[in-house]
Amino acid sequence: MNGLLTLWRNPKARHLAPSLIALFILILIAVLAPVIAPYDPLTLDIGGRLAPPSVEHWLGQDEFGRDVLSRLLYGAQVSLSVALATGAVAALVGVSAGMIGGYFGGIAEVLTVRTAEFMLSFPPILLALLVIALTGPGTATLIVTLSVFYAPEFARIAYGEVRAVRQKEYVEAMRAIGAGPSRILRRTILPNIAAPLFVQFSLVVASAIVVESGLSFLGLGIVPPTPSWGLMIRGARAYLEINPLGLVWPCAALVTTIFIVNALCDAVRDVFDPRTTKLKGLPEDKEGTSDLQGRSDVRLPEGVQLSVAGLRTEFATPNGAVAAVKDISFDLRRGETLAVVGESGSGKSVTSLSIMGLLPKGVARVTGGRIAFAAKSGQTYDLADLPDETACSLRGSDIAMIFQEPMTSLNPVYRIGDQIAEAILAHRDCSQAEARRLALEMLRKVRISDPERRLDQFPFELSGGMRQRVMIALALACKPKLLIADEPTTALDVTIQAQILELIKDLQKEEGMAILFVTHDMGVVAEIADRTVVMFNGEAVEAGTTAEIFRRPQHPYTKALLAAVPKLGAMNGRERPMRFPIVDRSTGTSDIPTEVPDTVRDQERPLLQVSNLTTRFPIRSAIRGRITGRVHAVENVSFDLRAGETLALVGESGCGKSTTGRSLLRLIEPESGSILLDGVDMLKLGADELREQRRRIQMIFQDPFGSLNPRETVGRAIAEPLVIHGLATPAKARDKVADLLERVGLQTDMARRYPHEFSGGQRQRICIARALALEPRLIVADESVSALDVSVKAQVVNLMLDLQAQMGLSYVFISHDMAVVERVSHRVAVMYLGEIVEIGPRAAIFGSPQHPYTKRLLAAVPVADPERRHQPRPVSDAEIRSPIRPADFEPPIRQYRTVSPGHSVMIWGDEWARDAT
Repeated sequence: MNGLLTLWRNPKARHLAPSLIALFILILIAVLAPVIAPYDPLTLDIGGRLAPPSVEHWLGQDEFGRDVLSRLLYGAQVSLSVALATGAVAALVGVSAGMIGGYFGGIAEVLTVRTAEFMLSFPPILLALLVIALTGPGTATLIVTLSVFYAPEFARIAYGEVRAVRQKEYVEAMRAIGAGPSRILRRTILPNIAAPLFVQFSLVVASAIVVESGLSFLGLGIVPPTPSWGLMIRGARAYLEINPLGLVWPCAALVTTIFIVNALCDAVRDVFDPRTTKLKGLPEDKEGTSDLQGRSDVRLPEGVQLSVAGLRTEFATPNGAVAAVKDISFDLRRGETLAVVGESGSGKSVTSLSIMGLLPKGVARVTGGRIAFAAKSGQTYDLADLPDETACSLRGSDIAMIFQEPMTSLNPVYRIGDQIAEAILAHRDCSQAEARRLALEMLRKVRISDPERRLDQFPFELSGGMRQRVMIALALACKPKLLIADEPTTALDVTIQAQILELIKDLQKEEGMAILFVTHDMGVVAEIADRTVVMFNGEAVEAGTTAEIFRRPQHPYTKALLAAVPKLGAMNGRERPMRFPIVDRSTGTSDIPTEVPDTVRDQERPLLQVSNLTTRFPIRSAIRGRITGRVHAVENVSFDLRAGETLALVGESGCGKSTTGRSLLRLIEPESGSILLDGVDMLKLGADELREQRRRIQMIFQDPFGSLNPRETVGRAIAEPLVIHGLATPAKARDKVADLLERVGLQTDMARRYPHEFSGGQRQRICIARALALEPRLIVADESVSALDVSVKAQVVNLMLDLQAQMGLSYVFISHDMAVVERVSHRVAVMYLGEIVEIGPRAAIFGSPQHPYTKRLLAAVPVADPERRHQPRPVSDAEIRSPIRPADFEPPIRQYRTVSPGHSVMIWGDEWARDAT
């Protein structure tokens, strides 16, 4: 009862009422058919064959003179019961099989999904004959037969959805807290794949009513003269020209039922998806005008490429229109780089999308202001008010854009060369061969190695840095006058980031284009921007030359933004980790950060001892499944971690640091080695013992939004570890949840909200609270602050340091942000191609790096100082090598030399000889 009351209090649940009432009326009519039907549906009246509607027979009579209304009412009993029962049985069997096969794979997949596919290969009639031969005719036979038809379809859908969802971080997070497969499938995966299953259920119910008629006609289901809508449709088809209304009535009943079931399934889907909301408040789109050249209000001063004046962009929300950009103005000159900087939600990306005309239709639009742009043709356009055809002709040719994540921006099913050639063909009059030649030329220009081979590769075959180079080649293929770069380096490692920044600067010099650079990284701003606009809450709060803003910031928010930037070298002379300064955005003043207390406890036995940890992934041939190679993700990694200590694992993407972290919890099964946690080898534990041991080690994932179940309140998410391990019932866990929320700096009433209702920093605090629920001794923090803005990053890092001091926690802190690592770590391990190349105290690694790769990482870190912008930096164009090796490859045994107490470095060979000089 409480659950129903809770559901009814949900405002969206009331949308269920119309379809529920309609379905209830249909079922009630079917149940009361013997009472409300005017005639016996089996009574024949040969004299009234095919009679039209009359006072005695409201809907007329059929080919045997039977009353159509009575047969329609009685037919509802059979058709509804068969259709709904078929849908329920097929869904239960098919979804169960598909989920098991999709989650476990291997033999489970063969026994479930592949069996379903085998059944789909048989003609339906042959299957029906097989079933009837085994069970005999009748209603039950019909339900079984139809269920056999439709269960494989449910299985295929469930299998595909589970295969996609099981890779999500919130599923991995459930495994990390000790949830078993059954609980994960029922409580986590099923709610998140329910939407397409509801749609399939409505389709099956509709189809079952129609298919029932054909099977009944063959004697495999409902036996005439028992009334059903399917038999009525089949009988009326023969007399369609004489009595068309005979077909209309059962079809109308069928369509009405299908509509009601579809509406109910859609309403149920929306009710159980907390993210669906009704948007309102957005003004109607107005008709765009054409070329605005000649209007005095859009003429540009000499040398200005883009002029934004009074730009206002609004979004539709459940509570009405909200302005994401409010009256922002700036000019961008030819050959200049203007940085638009601010934190998430400041409106910087919305500004860039407004200029490009890529705002989501029906959700957002420009409602005020002017965006004057000087095109190649010499004409001036107001980009805020253009017809779609004109806007499309400018995009790619005159204005281009680089997006944050190249993997999602590139089409995964087209080759690199084809995508660049497509952009060229869209704006240039040339042949396919010429477009391909120009595409190859662009790859050379963006310094991609072996461009002839890369031209025919797919995006997934390239590294992150190479994909971003391809995006730059794609954007510059038609030599635009304006390049908009929206966080183009945020998703990249520091070394690749440095390469991309240098490349963009060099290409700007060659092409003379203007660049609008959107970012939240003040180090990148100092590296690339001539002028800077600082945005906060949709407004431009400060603008000026980059050097002036860094030297003498005026607005409190600008001061806060600069003060929160981690600075490499700030820990010189410090022995212990140190909190970040927290700046008041309203005044620009900050507190005085202090070193944290000494949390490291010297004990006879380290808390964590990792020895020769090796994790490899087999690569199998597509046809025979033979192992043709292996990904050597982690190779012979060894380190210790004391209680209360923070060990940072650093390196570029693909170096194996995240795989190492997941291997520690056995979220990924290592191939060999040992992981001693409190003296217990994690690799030798069975399922139950491993679940118990995971109470001592927990994980914080990189993406806080992705690691929280979107259909689960945060209170329930935090309580899950307590319930799974039997430490509290769901009711008693509420007090513990409230305590955990307060501990991480959140209000207790937030427990009833869903993840999408929080900011990024708040979501990461929730993930920390969930990790603390079991009171672990060790937390693996996998890039836990890399996705956060600088001020939020400072708050979360400070929280982690405070919790370490209060609870004596140990951290394995995985990151590529060297400035943050310097702030939080006691020791640092540098990884490259799955191996630790250098490990030692934080002061030794940052103050006296020995390995060439460590030096490369540190040299690539952007410095938030515009004065150093024109100083040359030793940026290597080298990409991290592939960890894929032949199947029989055995890595060499590495030797390490001791530099100083606790500081060891791998003895390198010829592969690092050039970098070492």
